[in-house]
Amino acid sequence: SSSDLLPGCNPPTLEWIGDGYCDIDEAYNNEACDYDGGDCCEETCNSNIHSCVEPFDCKDPVVLFSPFQSPATPYQYIQLPSSSSSDLPPGCNPPSPHWIGDGYCDIDTDE
Repeated sequence: SSSDLLPGCNPPTLEWIGDGYCDIDEAYNNEACDYDGGDCCEETCNSNIHSCVEPFDCKDPVVLFSPFQSPATPYQYIQLPSSSSSDLPPGCNPPSPHWIGDGYCDIDTDE
C-alpha cells in the first residue's frame, strides 16, 4: 500500500506499485518505492492485479544478499562481538567460529 512507501516515492502511476508486475523504470524500482512494492524480486512479489511473472529486475539488497529468505520472514544479520568460541551461546560449537556473523549463510556446516 502507499502508506508503506517512503517519502520520495513519486512514480508517474502510484497504482502500479505492488500490483504484481515489475516496473523496471527507476521511478518505481527504487528504495523509496520499496522496489516497486516488492514486484521486482521474485521472492517478494505478491500476485495482485498481475501474476508475478518475468521479467524481474531485483535491486533490493535484502533479497539479493539473503538467498534463503522467505518472503514471510524478515531477514536480519546476527553479528557477534568477536569470533572467539568463548563468546558463543551454550551449545554453539562450530568448527570455524570466525565464520559466525560474517554475513554469509554457511548452510552446509550449520554455522
